[in-house]
Amino acid sequence: LLASFVTAAWSKQCFTDAILPADRKMIFFDGQMMNVGLWENYWASSLLISSLFEILVQEKLGYNLTKDGASTSRPIVYMLAGCKNEAPGSAGIIEGSCGGPRVNHFSFESWQGYESYLADAFKIFGAKSPRLLGDL
Repeated sequence: LLASFVTAAWSKQCFTDAILPADRKMIFFDGQMMNVGLWENYWASSLLISSLFEILVQEKLGYNLTKDGASTSRPIVYMLAGCKNEAPGSAGIIEGSCGGPRVNHFSFESWQGYESYLADAFKIFGAKSPRLLGDL
């Protein structure tokens, strides 16, 4: 009973004028059509901000969105640069998988001290390096 209630609650639109799933679009990025990609961090404050972003992207901007994530900030730079993880929800990066199409485009709340490794990421990934768009 609880599971059916939760599914029903999650399937509702938040906005009365929401763009419906059938009318949502994909983006053209790195030479491919794809959904907007969100790399979530599995702790409460990040999940809250990620959920708000998801609702706005889907219901107000009208784009499809896919999510993946992990319980640590460390893989964010790599995942946004086009690396692949070992499995959905895994923080493990597959060696040699970087440089392909970037399927994760946004992430919120990096607590890992990205300043310590972002400079190296720019050297490794060049133009595909993620950009810090600001702090919340």
